Amino acid sequence: MFMAFAVVASAIGYATTSLVSPGRTTVQADRVDTRFPLTGSKNLSLFVIDSGTGNGSVQLVQQVGTSDFTVGAPLVTFEWNSGTHPLVTNGPGVLWLYELGVSGPPPGPEPTVWRISDSSGAVLQKATVPPLARPLLAADASGLYLAGAGSFGGFGHGLIFHVGIGASSAATVLGTGSTPASMEFVTALGAGNGKVAATVCMRPAGATCTNRVIVERS
Repeated sequence: MFMAFAVVASAIGYATTSLVSPGRTTVQADRVDTRFPLTGSKNLSLFVIDSGTGNGSVQLVQQVGTSDFTVGAPLVTFEWNSGTHPLVTNGPGVLWLYELGVSGPPPGPEPTVWRISDSSGAVLQKATVPPLARPLLAADASGLYLAGAGSFGGFGHGLIFHVGIGASSAATVLGTGSTPASMEFVTALGAGNGKVAATVCMRPAGATCTNRVIVERS
């Protein structure tokens, strides 16, 4: 049971001794904001844990009893605000995790995605992406797609972005031309069968929306 966490800790750059406990620890239920199960494992999950001090963390957790867990070192820590909350979507054999408010070097945060094995919890890939607040996510064998959504829209002049398998950063899939990306937003996003399908709307809310079909990235 413990070895699975030793592998994960090494994969995310921590020594195995950085685990919270080599045995069992109790996770306070009122501190677990969200749980993202890894569907390829019976007892591995990503927990979004609220510290109660305005900060949150995402940690790999293995359940070993009714209320006992083995907890890995934080994969990411962030400061809670209106845009920062980890988002996930599933791809073939993996879970993709996105977080906007990841601490980074000056001038500030570096929004990041991680590709995580659905069976072992090992981190397979880490990439920086544009600062999209609560984007829509869709994943398939080609990688992860992110789309600017809601009241925030896209970033710069980009609305949909793609992180390919093994890439360290995102590439623009759908731009907005001379229109600022904040004036457009996506309400639906899907990927597969060689195509990316999105519903793109213009501001103000209630204006015309169009369905866009884009050739999938290889």
